[in-house]
This record gives sequence, structure tokens and C-alpha cells, in this order.
Amino acid sequence: MDALRHAMRQERRAVWIFRDLGALTRNSPPLVRALRDAGQAHDPALVERCDIPGLARLSDGYSGAEVAAAVVEAAYSALSERQALATSHLAAAIGASPPLSKTRAEDIGALRSWAEGRARLAR
Repeated sequence: MDALRHAMRQERRAVWIFRDLGALTRNSPPLVRALRDAGQAHDPALVERCDIPGLARLSDGYSGAEVAAAVVEAAYSALSERQALATSHLAAAIGASPPLSKTRAEDIGALRSWAEGRARLAR
């Protein structure tokens, strides 16, 4: 382990790493993670009760943080209606604001162009 630390100290050059998360938003792990985080305390069956494929399609293009914020918003909405959190609450919260991947598409495109040839792509 000391040899590894020494080797890491010797290598001090800067390396840019660019991770394009666009492809990850087509899957539902951030949604499932946010639902599990919201449901662990009071409703462990929340993930099984929700339409995960449908919500994943609705949240296409949203970041994990945007999905988590929508889950919190939906939970507050359900609480104010004195109902259990349901797919309808989540769909309304997701649809309430567009994802940054659409509102900032030009900036994201510029960052991708900048990273091309300048950064190592993380996979």
C-alpha cells in the first residue's frame, strides 16, 4: 500500500475527466433510489406500488437531483392531500418543471464540444 501511495504522489499531472450522464437518464436507477429514500421510513412498498417504467419515461432527461426534488415535491403534495404517495403525485411533480438537459441544452452541447479532445471520457 505504501508503494501505491508513493506512486500516486509521484504522478501529479492534471487529467480532465468528462462524464456525460445523458445516457444514464434513460434508465430508472435515480428514480428508484429517490423513491426508496423517500419511502424507507414509512412505506417500504412504495417502489413496488409505483409505475416505475412509466415514471422513468416521464423523467427522461432529468438528473438524479431533479428526480429526487420531484419525489420530495410529490411527497409534500400527497401529504397535503392526506393520501399515500402515488404515481399520479410523482407524474405531476416531474411534469411541473422541465429538465436542465432541455433548458440548458446549448450549454451542455458547448461543454461536450469543449471536452472533445481535451478530456478523458469516463465510462
